Amino acid sequence: MKTNRERFLAILDGKVPDKTLWVSRLNIWHKARTSSGTLPAEVAGMTLPEIEALLGMGRSARNASVFRVVRDSVDEKTTSDGERITHTLITPRGEVSCVRPDSAELRARGMASPCIERYLKSERDYDVMACVAGLGSRASASGAARH
Repeated sequence: MKTNRERFLAILDGKVPDKTLWVSRLNIWHKARTSSGTLPAEVAGMTLPEIEALLGMGRSARNASVFRVVRDSVDEKTTSDGERITHTLITPRGEVSCVRPDSAELRARGMASPCIERYLKSERDYDVMACVAGLGSRASASGAARH
């Protein structure tokens, strides 16, 4: 094996690659450097795909739009008070919210802030998240899994 593509294909085929596969998060580096104006001169002004092509890298699917999820019974709302960003999922079974610090420094670096309050806070939230996932109630979903 010589290329990362061949190593990926070997892993997907259940084989052991000839060496450990390393996958970079070049997108984080690019966004941070672009935002701060500190891209190296040889790649200044280049897009992430252009840099990846220059380096002979594959494209990451991490942030790609491979598919789109449409949830007819779920609405979303995002608010910020300047210190915290709250993302709320609204369903017929109730609402759940995730809270993150609103950090200008992290945004400038192109990074997401860590979650400080998760969607699941009580037992009631499981039924709300089951609705978000397109499942029946938690009881019927777990009942289906037993059969």
